[in-house]
Amino acid sequence: MFGKIKKTFRFQMMKLKWKQKNKNNLTYPGKYFNIDRVEIGDFTYGQINAQTYECENSRLKIGKLCSVAANVQFILGGEHNTRTFSSYPFQENFFGSVDTTSKGEIIVGDDVWIGNNVTVLSGVTIGQGAVIAAGAVVTKNIPPYAIVGGVPAKIIRFRFSENMIQEALKIDYSRIDKKMILEHKEFFTRNIEKDVSLPSWLPRKTNE
Repeated sequence: MFGKIKKTFRFQMMKLKWKQKNKNNLTYPGKYFNIDRVEIGDFTYGQINAQTYECENSRLKIGKLCSVAANVQFILGGEHNTRTFSSYPFQENFFGSVDTTSKGEIIVGDDVWIGNNVTVLSGVTIGQGAVIAAGAVVTKNIPPYAIVGGVPAKIIRFRFSENMIQEALKIDYSRIDKKMILEHKEFFTRNIEKDVSLPSWLPRKTNE
């Protein structure tokens, strides 16, 4: 009973810290994890479920204006050594040291939509504007503006033409603010049926 109360208290304290850290987005934690290993951009929303580990590259970075649906799992480590006789973590469970590892941090670009029940494994980068279909397991990098699905996730199609994608990748999402969105509702909410010229008011990356 005491253990359950302690666990609940720890989670409540974590949620308070999360709220302070994430004032500029609409995310919330679904369970307890090390929130110091997670960074989330402005306006991104949804429940965040991360399995964090103490290895150095166990980190999650989610960009700006991302949509995270229910029951998405970010697995930031826990890789077992398959080159040894047994894949069992003997170091951790018998010898007092950690032998599970991470393949690297998970990076989610700006304007990504991740559907229900998606699992994203460590070491994966999801490109700007990508869409991950419900139930997918992402084991490899996803290119910008790709729509992927399946287990493991594979490209179904791209949202835009190659020319349109190259233009979209020039946008500097870090400089898009609430005022800009409210002033240009028509641009942000209309359907794009074919290639269009991006308006001059959209901020471009400085190296473009």
